[in-house]
Parts: sequence; structure tokens; C-alpha cells
Amino acid sequence: MDDDYHRLHKASFEKEVPQLLIKTLALFHSNFLQQANAMHFILILILSLVSVACAVPLHKYAAPRYSDALS
Repeated sequence: MDDDYHRLHKASFEKEVPQLLIKTLALFHSNFLQQANAMHFILILILSLVSVACAVPLHKYAAPRYSDALS
């Protein structure tokens, strides 16, 4: 039962994700890129990259390692 469910869920997921990505990109292109100016888009892109760059190094401080706790 569980194997059948996971197989069907995976098959539907693999079919739906590319369609969802195409629809999202089409909506993004039609609504955002045509209405917003280029500087606004570049500012959002830069802020997104900065937030990711700040968040990535912090993951090593989030939880102590199990091996460090034993020593």
C-alpha cells in the first residue's frame, strides 16, 4: 500500500513540477518583468543573494555537533 502510494505520488510530482515551473516563469515574466523596472529587479536580486550569503555560514552555529558534545 505504502509503496504504491509513494510510486504514484512520485509520478504525479515528476509530471506536475515541470508544468508548475513553466507556469510560474510565464506568470513571472508577464506580470513582474513587464511592470517593474530593471533597477527594482536588480535590487531584489542583490538583496536575495546577500541574504543567502549571510545565512549559509550561520548553519554551522545552529546546532553543536554530536562528536563535539562527546568530547
